[in-house]
Amino acid sequence: PNTAFLEGSGVKVEDGVLVDDRLQTNVEHVYAAGDVAQGIDFSTGEYSVQAIQPTAAAAAPAAPSGAGEPVKAALAGNIFKVQVTPGTAVNEGDPLVIVEAMKMETVVPAPKAGTVTDVFVAEGDKVAVGDSLVAIG
Repeated sequence: PNTAFLEGSGVKVEDGVLVDDRLQTNVEHVYAAGDVAQGIDFSTGEYSVQAIQPTAAAAAPAAPSGAGEPVKAALAGNIFKVQVTPGTAVNEGDPLVIVEAMKMETVVPAPKAGTVTDVFVAEGDKVAVGDSLVAIG
């Protein structure tokens, strides 16, 4: 792709304009799409320019209001394991979800004691930073 016009802009470019799973570049409020975007290929997990296949992922649903305090993803990745179900009593620090990113597993702990009121993700789901994972009331 023709990316020469981006020289000196601060936007990271390799084979194309590097984007995350929301098509955002490394520069806030700057997005790229189509045959110029170099994003993660969902079938291989590798970065590549994909003129046909989309590189954007659907956002996880937001927590409904009044359903407890949402626990949000601190990193993008895949849900490897969900450790709780609605109604599960948890203590602060108990594991809620395990997120796999870059071949590493990261445990998402309960930020407080309470009862899980909802689970918004399932094993295998892709999540972005800020997506609601579970809610604790």
